[in-house]
Amino acid sequence: MAGDKDFNIDSVAQKRGSYLLHFWRISLASFIVLPAFLYLRFWILSIFAIFCFFSPVIFAKKWVHFAYEEPPRNIEILFHSAIGSFVRLFSPGLKQPKLTCSSRIRANAAEFKEYCKLCGFKEATFENPGLAALPFMHAMSIAICGSIVAHPAFPYSALGLIHIRNHIGMKRKVRHAVFLASRVLQFSYTKTDKGVEILFLISAFDDKSNELLFNGSSTLLHRCKTDIARPRKIQQLEDNTPSLSEEWTLPGTIGLSYAICSGDYNPIHLHPISAKAFGQKNAIAHGMYTLAKSLSSAASLVKSDFDMLFPLEVTNEWKLPLHLPSNDASYHCNVVTKHSGHACGSSPRSIENEPLTPTEYVSFAVRFEGSKPHMIGALWHP
Repeated sequence: MAGDKDFNIDSVAQKRGSYLLHFWRISLASFIVLPAFLYLRFWILSIFAIFCFFSPVIFAKKWVHFAYEEPPRNIEILFHSAIGSFVRLFSPGLKQPKLTCSSRIRANAAEFKEYCKLCGFKEATFENPGLAALPFMHAMSIAICGSIVAHPAFPYSALGLIHIRNHIGMKRKVRHAVFLASRVLQFSYTKTDKGVEILFLISAFDDKSNELLFNGSSTLLHRCKTDIARPRKIQQLEDNTPSLSEEWTLPGTIGLSYAICSGDYNPIHLHPISAKAFGQKNAIAHGMYTLAKSLSSAASLVKSDFDMLFPLEVTNEWKLPLHLPSNDASYHCNVVTKHSGHACGSSPRSIENEPLTPTEYVSFAVRFEGSKPHMIGALWHP
């Protein structure tokens, strides 16, 4: 589905999405009022509230194809995911279902301006976003992945899922920050030594021309025990690979700043208190932020050696969390060709995470505390 040539929202799927959104809101409201009903011993109302709380499972669990005219805000999806995680204790999801979600997404000029300022895209504008469109459009589509994770048929709890890998392919230069019509397909489940990897395929279209703008993937990890043996521990990246570099200083508020301009209010990135509530020692840098900043840094450092014109593809993989604030993070990149150079980060890989061999690519890495890897990636022309 990531290779679809056009986009149309099915009317039945859109009705399902509308009803599902209402069921989630009813479920959230019932969760809020249920303790009061129980305390006041309003037993009939308590039973009704419990019924309403489970309404997404009762009515929508088998709606594996759904759509929104506009997706719910990310902070609302977080509430849906939290409720869904609790509901799964009593009603497990379907066994590895294939879920699809489609939606139209509106780009906000003010949020895009702050996004570019925060991530380092100094020359990008809403009318001519340039390279900034690559991570921004992918970040906008992540909300639809969240809607799938919150769905009552999704088999795993949203709490504890880890975003580990991306692949993004932009087909052409975007002349303006277009309205997007985006579709996400939950494509596959792969058992690894660390747990189960869930692959989401993403397609985004120009809502006016119906032209495919980019396709890609996001991979989430559900940690659990498997029968696959663990390989050796992560090795630190070599420092002696020739590369261009710059130092990064990331303040403790960078997670909240990114959330405001991207709409992605994940608690582990916002504040030390909210991060500790979800098992982190401190707030950690948002991976989509470090990816966007990596691309803006690459555009600045290798602009004389690598053509940043579209079409472009980028792949990245996160290794270790980067705790905030950070004064010792560093960014490294170099241009690698078939005949010269050694990757300081990773080499190009396909959506299925298979190795590719373009004639030229930019390899990049983000490190901290000397050589500990936070993220590795590659950028190339398909």
